[in-house]
Amino acid sequence: MTIEQTSGTRVTLTLIGILIGAMLFLFYGPEDDSQISTVTALLAIPAALGGLVTQYVDPSGSRSPMGCFFWPTIFFLTLTGIAVAVFDEGAVCLVLVIPIWIPAAIAGGLVQHLNARRRRRHAAQQQHRFYASSWLLLPLLMMIWDQMWPVHWTNASVERSIEIDASPEKIWPYLASIRDIRADEGKANFTHDVVGIPRPTEAVLSRESHRTVRKALWGKSARFEEVVQSVVPNREMTWAFSFPDRSIQEYTDRHISPAGPFLNIASGSYRLEPIGPDRTRLVLTTHYRMKVRLVGYFQWWGERFLGDVQNNVLAIVKDRVSADVGLKQ
Repeated sequence: MTIEQTSGTRVTLTLIGILIGAMLFLFYGPEDDSQISTVTALLAIPAALGGLVTQYVDPSGSRSPMGCFFWPTIFFLTLTGIAVAVFDEGAVCLVLVIPIWIPAAIAGGLVQHLNARRRRRHAAQQQHRFYASSWLLLPLLMMIWDQMWPVHWTNASVERSIEIDASPEKIWPYLASIRDIRADEGKANFTHDVVGIPRPTEAVLSRESHRTVRKALWGKSARFEEVVQSVVPNREMTWAFSFPDRSIQEYTDRHISPAGPFLNIASGSYRLEPIGPDRTRLVLTTHYRMKVRLVGYFQWWGERFLGDVQNNVLAIVKDRVSADVGLKQ
């Protein structure tokens, strides 16, 4: 390897290190200034890293283009493995970012490969260092763009329903409180069984001095509250979510607070709709807000995650009511 080639390799490795450091800062920097949902963190830096990794492996662009798919993918899977081992990274965050990171990195690798093939005729190694350094421009430009055009809150909601062979009067008590939920109750789904969001353990309605609140426990220690806003007995209950501590984040993912800088799970409701003699439709709705760039992408995941959670809760209620009705018949 010539001195020029060694110098170019060092430049590439240095730039990879700089971008990894920038990504670590965006993900593990101050929590009150979270940047993980910006275009810079989700697209620009991964694309630049994909380009630089491809340049390091195949600086002349003489190898198969399949390397543009393989090496960036291996690189980011290795990074995520290190994040899990060293930083105890949660599955929720990884599920959200990997489907964006890897395609962005592959795109960067393909651009790098095409540029390398075009400049293969030019032997000056100085060009190698110039093209490597130019990969820093993409994150810098996107960072400026992120700062110049602030993100606004977007409102969204998720709704699921289930039909139960019972009257609203028989279902209502299970909406107020439900205790001692076993781990095998409910419905198998991606969010609980693969991602690892804890399953409900209990939800107990209580009257405090100035409010009525339903206190929920999921798993062994994930806690949150549903502060009741309105009640129409046997018809509807609405509430506002309250997260009095960090137990949800500690149990799931430190980056994604349910009441944080880019996500706010705001409110919810149960609605009972009679659809026949001793048959009722139970509707569960969750309203949330998000402050992100890729609204459609994150809203799709919100539909998946919250939809799975809702279907599981509804299945638990249905099974409890059905068992109770069956015992009394």
